[in-house]
Amino acid sequence: MSHGKICRSSFLALILMVCCLLLESTSYRAVFSATKNTAVGSSFLNYNNVEYGLEMKYPKAWTVREDIQGLAFAFISPLAGGQDEFRENIVVMVVDLAQQPMNLEEFTDQSIANTKESIPNLKIEKKEKITLSKNPGYLMVSTFKPQEQQVKQAQVWTVTHNKAYFLQYTAMHDQFERYYADFETVIKSFIIN
Repeated sequence: MSHGKICRSSFLALILMVCCLLLESTSYRAVFSATKNTAVGSSFLNYNNVEYGLEMKYPKAWTVREDIQGLAFAFISPLAGGQDEFRENIVVMVVDLAQQPMNLEEFTDQSIANTKESIPNLKIEKKEKITLSKNPGYLMVSTFKPQEQQVKQAQVWTVTHNKAYFLQYTAMHDQFERYYADFETVIKSFIIN
């Protein structure tokens, strides 16, 4: 199996999940309902996932899902009212690279190439180096239009110990800023144990 097939299958699963959820917003509301949390203050909760060895904070009003195929887990925003048809979300993926090891740059190049191939109308607005859980990583902000409405995403990732750790915040383009500061809090609090 090549590097491209490992990344492609993981990223395609993630992209398809987001696009399907956009298209079926009524089902989307029903699917994301389970919660799991521990209070840390008035606006964020601590989250600890023993299976993946991850810790972070997430917005208190959001729900947690650990049963979505292809994802380690997801944080889902509440509906903002009767007109709200899309629930902003933060998804977390862990990709095992042990069979086909890659460094951060190789993973980044392959992932971006595969994402551009999968989403032809993808526009990358920003790509920059960051630190994620004390490891070098990347932040990428992009937009695409799966149907009538434009979607905006912020993605961060790092590669360490033969695993890629990937977090993605997705919102409708006009609602992106609404929870972006919360995504930044998630990123800053993200710990790989």
